[in-house]
Amino acid sequence: MGTVVEALRDKENAPSDPLGVIEIGGLPLLPSFSEEMIQEARALKTLSIEGAHGREDPFRDYFTGVKDTTVLSDLEVSRKDSGEESILFNEAQQALNRASALHREAFYRSRADLSRYEADIQRLT
Repeated sequence: MGTVVEALRDKENAPSDPLGVIEIGGLPLLPSFSEEMIQEARALKTLSIEGAHGREDPFRDYFTGVKDTTVLSDLEVSRKDSGEESILFNEAQQALNRASALHREAFYRSRADLSRYEADIQRLT
């Protein structure tokens, strides 16, 4: 695995044109909507819940007078001392560093694969 990274750093396996233009043909066009379809969607949007079900909502008055007054200060939060916070921060930073290193290795591996595929295509054409 280390040799892949070293080879890419030496640009031995770098793609010949890494920033070249990629042409993609045959992509589907964006959907188009008629004026009638747009008006129908607007009409559906304005329907009431009762009308959508064809009957009255049985829970309509169930929550009358109930207020959602929970705020962040109401929630119990265990306080960590600064030493624990520092340890947690360091652990999180180490996890991010590991993830970054794994991502970088995967990227270099994919670049090496791309270079190999480009070379194969050049040989075939």
